[in-house]
Amino acid sequence: MPQPEIKLSFVSTSLDADTLAQLTRDLGRDIEAEAGVATVAQSAVTAPGTKGDPITIGAIVLAAVSSGGALTALFGILKSYLERQPSIDFTMTRADGTSFTVSAKDIAPDKLEATYKLAERFHGLADK
Repeated sequence: MPQPEIKLSFVSTSLDADTLAQLTRDLGRDIEAEAGVATVAQSAVTAPGTKGDPITIGAIVLAAVSSGGALTALFGILKSYLERQPSIDFTMTRADGTSFTVSAKDIAPDKLEATYKLAERFHGLADK
């Protein structure tokens, strides 16, 4: 039975829509090339926040991550993007509405292993 798709969305209060659109394209390309996970980019939108600046949102639909190797590669890609752009928060959402968010604070050396274990559970790979 095929695994359901996962929506990977990301927000930033410091990137403009053009930069986020480029990041969406780059991230999709990197995920396909390095993690072997098919992606489909969705349009970036700028949503007014309740306070402060508008938040720019990008999104990519991922084919389900079905192996530990693909998850390790995906996690490494997200980690590298967070190291370059710490203002981004990535959220993965399954069809049932369950979500998992990774931000720059989650990739700090003292939290990295725990964050990866949460990602394994989210993708149903903890026991594989």
